Amino acid sequence: MAWPTREGIVAAGYNDINQLVEAVVNRDTATPARWEKSFTAPMRCNRLILFSPWMFHNSAAGFGTTPADGRLVYLMFFAAA
Repeated sequence: MAWPTREGIVAAGYNDINQLVEAVVNRDTATPARWEKSFTAPMRCNRLILFSPWMFHNSAAGFGTTPADGRLVYLMFFAAA
């Protein structure tokens, strides 16, 4: 995925990336009817899922009652070298 350029953001009618994100993405964040589910990753033991945080995502209902049988979420952030 290519990052939008300053010129592209301005050409689209926004002053900066934050204004674009607010107008395009965050406007419908809390309105599920505005989104189309495109993928569901079934829960599996020892599964690692990596994805861009810019993709809208949410978790399914929780499961387990103890750390031994529950879901572990480990957030990682990577930067370009």
